[in-house]
Amino acid sequence: MSKIDKKDRNYVEIRNRALGKFINGDVHVLVATQLISRGIDIDIDFVINYDLPLTYFDYIHRCGRTGRNQKSGTAISFVDFGNSADYSPRVLQKIVLNCKDSLPEFLTDFAENAKRLYEIEMEEHNEQANMH
Repeated sequence: MSKIDKKDRNYVEIRNRALGKFINGDVHVLVATQLISRGIDIDIDFVINYDLPLTYFDYIHRCGRTGRNQKSGTAISFVDFGNSADYSPRVLQKIVLNCKDSLPEFLTDFAENAKRLYEIEMEEHNEQANMH
């Protein structure tokens, strides 16, 4: 067995033990990386994104851990608007445009601008499609 195989197996065992403790209720908070967003089927009440995923698809998978089986859940995401390397404006735009709940006041302007930008992009896309 190679060193990589051994390392991967150890990682999987550690991950499974941590998940087991969370599922059994031995621990109530699970701090996880992107790796926890897929491949598990457990109910979670809250997802707190310390960083916004780089793709909207990943955001949906992370937050999809909440609200499973017709239950409701809450997802909270931290975003540092002063640090453009910390988040993707495109991902945040999609989140805001698809949000059905009321937004915090500080996101209202962003939401309006995102909606306008989206409409402009769609108009440009349609114009280009009609030209061909």
